[in-house]
Amino acid sequence: MPRPGENGLRVERRGGVLRLTLARPERRNAFDGALLDALEDALRTLEPGERAVLLAGEGDAFCAGADLRWFAGADDDRAERRGEALRVSRAFAALDALPVPLVVRIHGAAVGGGVGLAALADVAIAAEDATFQLAEVRVGLVPAMVAPYVVRRIGPARTRAWAMSGERIGAARAADWGLVDLVVSPARLDAVVEERLEALRAGEPGAVRAIKAFLRGVEGRPAADAADAAVRAISARLADPEARRRIRAFLDRDGRG
Repeated sequence: MPRPGENGLRVERRGGVLRLTLARPERRNAFDGALLDALEDALRTLEPGERAVLLAGEGDAFCAGADLRWFAGADDDRAERRGEALRVSRAFAALDALPVPLVVRIHGAAVGGGVGLAALADVAIAAEDATFQLAEVRVGLVPAMVAPYVVRRIGPARTRAWAMSGERIGAARAADWGLVDLVVSPARLDAVVEERLEALRAGEPGAVRAIKAFLRGVEGRPAADAADAAVRAISARLADPEARRRIRAFLDRDGRG
């Protein structure tokens, strides 16, 4: 297994998947500037043939959010604190802008920014014993970097109540809220992650990317306002050579060709 560098991120490529592992287990995978920079660098290397990105954590926890020793900065250095916040925002935006599905594997604790990483997922898979907490309020902070992504997953009212309480919730409740998509036993977690990756690889690559782009583009818009985008999206796919090849193959198998 490849060893992470000093930046705290392990990067692997296997089965058409870019696999990124937060590898600071001694800090419960809390991220700092070096790890965020490494994450952005890794995302920029996404290859045309790679069908998905998998994000996971090493050790006992998925991610404890931002490392406060780094994120809070010096007491008298406001510019530094703003710079660290911008680095978090930029890394989260890079994950959100991925053209391929992002699968997030969650075990142990997901706290603060770790919740944000889960919320960014196209497919979030959690172990039954995983826990989730927007703990920023406990140290006098606001979950500002992650809130837009959490709101998108679970809605503004629930996010507001949760963020103000700092309550720790379990995986079953997170699934009920819509924060995660699947909850499985810890023993089955890796197998289910691989099953979901295989399901994503079964789709035509261009169509998978087009679905993600289209749905993000029409998110929050009334159906009538999205009609033009819908027509453009389906027209582009109907003109795509690979899509047409697959349609012909389907019709031939179905006996209607």
